[in-house]
Amino acid sequence: MNQRGIWQLILMAREGDRQAIDELFFSSFRPAYLILYAITADKRASLDILAEGYVEIFQNLEALETGSDFSEKLNRFTIRRAQELRPSGKLFKLPDGCEADAFGFRQNPPQIHDFDTLPGLNLAAQADGILDSFHALSIGAQICAYLYYYVQMLPDGIADILGVHVNKVCGMLQQTREAVLPQIDAVLQQSPAFRGTDAESAIPWALRCTEKYAPQPDETDECYRTVMEKLVSDEFLDVASQEEIEPEPEFQMQNIAPPKEHRALRAIFSLPTLIAVLAVLIAVFCIVGVRQLHTYNQRRRTMENQTDRTTLTLTATTFPSERYIFSTEFEAPTEPPTTETTEPETQTEPVATTETPSEPGATEPTTPVITTAPPHADFSFIESSGAVTITGYSGSKTNVEVPAKINNKPVTTIGENAFFNSSITSIKLPTSVRTIGKSAFHSCTSLQSISLPAAVTTIEPNAFRGCTGLSAITLSSSLKKIGAQAFYQCSALSSVALPNSVSSIGDWAFAYCTNLTGMAIPSAVATLGNSVFYECKSLSRCTIESGTHLSTLGDSMFFDCTSLKSFSFPSGIRAVPANCFVGCRSLSSVSLAASITTIGQNAFADCVSLTGIKFSTNLRKIEDGAFNGCTGLKDITFPYGMSTIGNSAFSGCTGLRSATIPASVNTIGSKAFYNCNELVITCPEGSAAERYADNNHIEVAGRTTATTTTMSDSENND
Repeated sequence: MNQRGIWQLILMAREGDRQAIDELFFSSFRPAYLILYAITADKRASLDILAEGYVEIFQNLEALETGSDFSEKLNRFTIRRAQELRPSGKLFKLPDGCEADAFGFRQNPPQIHDFDTLPGLNLAAQADGILDSFHALSIGAQICAYLYYYVQMLPDGIADILGVHVNKVCGMLQQTREAVLPQIDAVLQQSPAFRGTDAESAIPWALRCTEKYAPQPDETDECYRTVMEKLVSDEFLDVASQEEIEPEPEFQMQNIAPPKEHRALRAIFSLPTLIAVLAVLIAVFCIVGVRQLHTYNQRRRTMENQTDRTTLTLTATTFPSERYIFSTEFEAPTEPPTTETTEPETQTEPVATTETPSEPGATEPTTPVITTAPPHADFSFIESSGAVTITGYSGSKTNVEVPAKINNKPVTTIGENAFFNSSITSIKLPTSVRTIGKSAFHSCTSLQSISLPAAVTTIEPNAFRGCTGLSAITLSSSLKKIGAQAFYQCSALSSVALPNSVSSIGDWAFAYCTNLTGMAIPSAVATLGNSVFYECKSLSRCTIESGTHLSTLGDSMFFDCTSLKSFSFPSGIRAVPANCFVGCRSLSSVSLAASITTIGQNAFADCVSLTGIKFSTNLRKIEDGAFNGCTGLKDITFPYGMSTIGNSAFSGCTGLRSATIPASVNTIGSKAFYNCNELVITCPEGSAAERYADNNHIEVAGRTTATTTTMSDSENND
């Protein structure tokens, strides 16, 4: 769906907005259906119950207090109705002994990312395979997983719906992590399109893209038409919004009577009748408008010709909605008239008088002064604790200035979805603003530049997501937090200067900023999320200032940054994260800090320009696929003390000529040096490296042939 924010859609749906109802229905339909189908194993019953649930939730939108209430109450209602079909009470009885501490699940909910825009992820077979892995779970475990990973409901809410203790829910989620997530990883590894995608994020993607576990489109449409018919018959929706609805569907919802016929009402509100009424209203408004304009012009001419006072004021009651006040000023004569008298001639002083000159038009009126509506008329807002939060903008201007005060209270926050999908091209924020809310400027594709006031400390998640025209932004000197996906897909943004005050950068913060060329990460940054620069294809340099507070970097930090040439890890970093430099085909130089002990899975995969790398003396482990496909590597030396080289760690390094492996390395995974046809290994006699070389027909320095050929690479477990 085109995300406007669930709460914004709920507010629109309360007013009978058909489009908002459409989006709420179709965005939540599939996961709710899959949960019901897992319970009932009956497609028709699932559709009936789901239709009944939507009617219930739409007719009670006023009871919702937050955006998350919609999915929670919908699933609560439908699951309870489905449970009535299984009166034995065993449906949600989770087994004993599966308890787990709820703390971790409450504090660390799943990090689900939106993969709708990623290329190559329209693979129905993989989606079906992911959901197949849930099929072996119990019904209760499936429901827990769907509610947690797709609806993003916390364990407490799930436990309340199922009527069980929260620790049992967490136990089922723990089992799901241990049993299902590895299976999902195996499915993802079958396709290069999923490289860098984590298993948790693949679950909601699979629910959206599955063909095997989803109803047919015509069944979905039938359910939707049934819901609309019921809402119209109950007068929640006006009959005029029923024009696009097909005739009565083939099935009826359980416990919901067929729609009542309102033939008389439909005759009154038929399309021809409405058109005729509209034409009459337009004619009436035109006649009234002409008369009002004529009256206004007469009053204006009368005002201009009046001569009985110096100051004239007219309130334009003719058009009260415009609230204009016209003021016309006249100047008194500068010299009084002289009069012949028998008395000695005297000069009178000029005296201000309320009488006008005797001749009409003796003085000219000044330009009328026009006072318009207040400056905040185009903004919706809420007031709280002596401050104002902007919640929406309804004006037509593209160059917008947010007022500093509304009702004599300072504007401190640009709220959630305030300018969502707006056509603004520029905006000036007052100095009092401290927070840019979630999705505040989401999809403002015409916004070209913005300067954040010095008081801004927080940019919430998705704040500028999809602002594809944003080419320049000035961040405040007080900024501390940049939320997840804050600048996601800001494809015109070429540079961003992070202030020294920034301490946290969220997941995917600058992902798909394809025009971003460089970035300097201040030393104050203590948290750096996953995939921060994902597919920033123009990023050629990125530095982390010395003295940094970072001890770890996020996974997939520079995934597919094809222009990145070099990178230096600051001291204190303990690991090169998984997928960190995947596809960085221009990367030719990497400096590893002495503190690094681990090089993560696929960390340098496909870095074809990397010709050499110097490992730190504290390195202990190189994980699976770490240097897979690094065809430019020539010579490597592993430090003494290192113990593990993972599966396929240097697979496909066709240019690798020599590798020095110390005796401390006791584990070399399957295909660690697969297809390294020119490789010569230097190692101590009797070491694990020598055994690996012998088992895989690799030359050992100082010997002419390998001594043993009894085991193939795939059988080697050393």
